[in-house]
Amino acid sequence: MTRPRSRAVAPLVACALAAVGCRDSKPAPPPSPSPSPAPSPVVVPDPDPPVAPSTALRTLDGQPVEFATLRRPATYVALWATWCKPCLHELPAIEALYRAHRDDPDVAILAVTIDAAAASGEVRATIASLGLTVPVYGDPDGRWRAGYLKPDHRDSVPFTLVLDGAGHQYQRMGLDEGVDLVATDSALIAEARAGTLTDQVPPDGTGIEVMIAASGASFPAPVITTDAAFAADVDSLVELLQKIHPELTAPQVTAARAAIVRAWKAGKDYRIEPRTP
Repeated sequence: MTRPRSRAVAPLVACALAAVGCRDSKPAPPPSPSPSPAPSPVVVPDPDPPVAPSTALRTLDGQPVEFATLRRPATYVALWATWCKPCLHELPAIEALYRAHRDDPDVAILAVTIDAAAASGEVRATIASLGLTVPVYGDPDGRWRAGYLKPDHRDSVPFTLVLDGAGHQYQRMGLDEGVDLVATDSALIAEARAGTLTDQVPPDGTGIEVMIAASGASFPAPVITTDAAFAADVDSLVELLQKIHPELTAPQVTAARAAIVRAWKAGKDYRIEPRTP
């Protein structure tokens, strides 16, 4: 809104127009308009606020355990969840990897669940049903993962993280059933112990997916018990597929779902093919 002109400036305006008798007369300048108050900042809440990293994992009873006390010169962390079907396929291989290295004082192999703290019953049931002896810890709030993984990968499982004593990290999202995990990941552990682990943390949000898809990933057909259980298996794999290939369009996702159903109902494995350059 325009501030109304002060009456005190009227003689000055007239004098300036007539150019008479105004040189010696110097009326006080008009008062400067008072500055408008600065608008109050608009605070928009962060829809995805950063998570403060924590150095502690949790026992299944919810007690904190400092990760530093668990680390060895070669540390292998397998992230998983009870609701993740591919994770349940991978866990027996993680168990075999643990048994192959459990007597090695330089190697630590951990299974870390990302399930909510309230799901400890399901976690314990899964451990019992699979006969796991590998140490299992939890990161229910994602704070431990925040120290190692990018935000868009903290809830992606299965996820493998290998650390060496120098702080180098090897990361792999997804599982590749087409290879012998015990042999290939034992080679990673050997590199970590020797201090020759190649740091494969991707520089951006796409490197991991490209790395995973480089050799493809195969998912065994589940044992079909009920239609609901089968549908849940399909949904879980479709969700993982979209995380690995976020560029897929809605029609492509629909087509992939149909391909998964056809393959699994025929008793065949479903394979995620590598990306083409």
